[in-house]
Amino acid sequence: MSAASSPSESSPQALQTLRVKGGVRAAFRAGPRGTFAATVHEADGWRVRFPDTGPGADCEAVILNTGGGIAGGDEVRLDFDLGPGARVTATSAAGERVYRALDVPARIATALRLAPGSALAWLPRETILSSGARLARRIEVEMAETATLSLLDILVLGRHGSGERMQAGMLDDLWAIRRGGRLVHAEAVRLDGAIADALARPAIAGGAHVIGTLLHVAPEAEACLERVRREIVGLGDVEIAASAWEGKLVLRALAGCGGRMRAAMQVALDALRGAPMPRAWMM
Repeated sequence: MSAASSPSESSPQALQTLRVKGGVRAAFRAGPRGTFAATVHEADGWRVRFPDTGPGADCEAVILNTGGGIAGGDEVRLDFDLGPGARVTATSAAGERVYRALDVPARIATALRLAPGSALAWLPRETILSSGARLARRIEVEMAETATLSLLDILVLGRHGSGERMQAGMLDDLWAIRRGGRLVHAEAVRLDGAIADALARPAIAGGAHVIGTLLHVAPEAEACLERVRREIVGLGDVEIAASAWEGKLVLRALAGCGGRMRAAMQVALDALRGAPMPRAWMM
């Protein structure tokens, strides 16, 4: 007698054939009519699309995962290379879901390179970790002294809208941003086990399960601080603060709802960039 089993109940060996090794690699160059994608490579269900933003606007790149989420053992690489003077706003079509894993974590590696005079606004929608998800993520940036980077990250740990707390799981998150060959920003976060219990501690998140980070690295970053602070001071439903030093501005936020976090980050980004959010954020 035999019974059918779902993929989540199958052996790691059986799941190996289902695992994704995909991503997007794109190189951007500045031309007489603005920035354009000079080369694009898409793999294993990952795509990038370029909406028409009109003359004089930055090139907009929208990343799509046609697989509908990321599972344990999947490996994703996002690689963007901006040539001198290129201006790109990159986002995603929807929030990225990371599903429960049996053992092997999902891996997401993001590599960004910014040549002199280039500007990249890396503004993906939120990353949503289901209870039991295991995610190892790496973000590495190599940028010139005169380049500008605005990098947004929103993590939703547990789908509270569905009544789910992150009772188990793992997040291993490392960032390294180098400017002119020098390390100017690094982050290392590891949460393992009962993540919801850890987030309940006042010294960690005080019960919030949505974590937002906005990093702005640019020659004028410190001059933007007071303008950003003026705009975020009235956001009472989100714990939020900003500081700036040595050519970078860092904004941290905690919230109990992904929608409120997105709204707060839109306010901060508008004050920082003075440019509209990508159209994918309005959908």
